[in-house]
Amino acid sequence: MRKKKVSVSWSGGKDSALALYRTLQEAKFEVVSLHTSIDAVSKKVGLHGVSETLIAAQAQSIGLPLEKLYINQPQKPLSYEETLHLYYHKLKQQNVHGIISGDIYLEDLRIYKENLVAEQDLEIIFPLWGLAADVILDEFFRAGFRTKICAANDALVPEEMVGADLRPESIRKLPAKVDPCGENGEYHSFVYTGPIFRYPLKLENGARTVEKHVFMVMENGGSMQKELTYHYVDFKLN
Repeated sequence: MRKKKVSVSWSGGKDSALALYRTLQEAKFEVVSLHTSIDAVSKKVGLHGVSETLIAAQAQSIGLPLEKLYINQPQKPLSYEETLHLYYHKLKQQNVHGIISGDIYLEDLRIYKENLVAEQDLEIIFPLWGLAADVILDEFFRAGFRTKICAANDALVPEEMVGADLRPESIRKLPAKVDPCGENGEYHSFVYTGPIFRYPLKLENGARTVEKHVFMVMENGGSMQKELTYHYVDFKLN
């Protein structure tokens, strides 16, 4: 049977790493690349705040090509959707028919992504969809993955956890309203070793920054803008 060629939506965090791990174990898929959206000005990955250098180092250790999708290019101001449409069109021309995503349960985000790929007649696959947080985290740690928190919502996650390893015991200390996997954006992570890596990445903590971001959130049946404060640590390769 011919394997379906897929590209993995790659943030560098634990969910995309576990989604890739599961996909590689599936005999019906051939992973041809990772792709990451990167801000053209900051050279960092969205709310993760991780530099493109670190994402490239992950891909090199994993042994897969990395496609960098630059958003907000000064000389070519395409939107996020336009950038992805161009990339999906390119994949289709290369006989790649699927996108792997590490989303778990946010239905509106799933629908949004399905609509994006549908225009290019691609399929989007969610290897972790619907799994309980404790199941995901148990599989992640048992497989031998290790990850550090690279960004966190100041109101929900203790600042001292930013830059530290995410461990089962630290997850248990999170407030009850925090999703253990950070699926609602409570925190973001950066994986530095595990079964998909040929060698571990050696990291050291660099500068810490605080940034405010404005989101559209649903409250009381309607949508509203909400400003959230995030703590970041700039990891460096050692």
